[in-house]
Amino acid sequence: MSPTRYGHCMLAIWTCAVVGCVGSTRGIGPESSRGPTQSQPQPELRASALAESGRAWIARGDYVRAEQYLQLAWQAGHPEAELIGPLLQACIASNRFRAALAHTDRYLARHARAWRVRYVKSALLRALGQPAAARLELQQVESDAPRSTDASRLLRPKPGARR
Repeated sequence: MSPTRYGHCMLAIWTCAVVGCVGSTRGIGPESSRGPTQSQPQPELRASALAESGRAWIARGDYVRAEQYLQLAWQAGHPEAELIGPLLQACIASNRFRAALAHTDRYLARHARAWRVRYVKSALLRALGQPAAARLELQQVESDAPRSTDASRLLRPKPGARR
C-alpha cells in the first residue's frame, strides 16, 4: 500500500473512531427519499428526512450525494452534532479533504471546544500538507481534551527528527 493511500486510510479510520461517524440508516433507502414532499410541512421533519437520506446515501456509497443531503439537513435546522460525523465520513471517503475541512471550520465556529472535531481537523490539515496549522490544532486539542487523547504524543518530537 502506498504511503499516500495508507495516509488516506488512516485519516478515514481516525475520523470514524474519533467523531463516531458510523450512522444508522434505520431502514431508509435512497430510492425512498427524493427530498421533501408536499406532505412534510414541518421543517424539523424535513431536516430529519434529509439527514436520514444522507446517511442512506453513505450506506450505498454515493458520498457526494450524501454530502449534499447532509448539508441541506444542516441548513434546514437538523442538530449539527448529529451531522458533523456523517458529513466528515462522506467527504473523507470520497477524498474531498478540503470540503471536510470547510465543514470542520463551520462546526468549530459554533462549537469551539469540540475537541474531537478539532482532532480530525488537525489530521485533515496534515493530510493537506499543512503541518504547522495541524500542530496548532493539536495544541488546542491538548488544552481542551481529557487526558485520554493522544494529542500530547503526536506533539512530541520524534527522536532524531528535525523541527
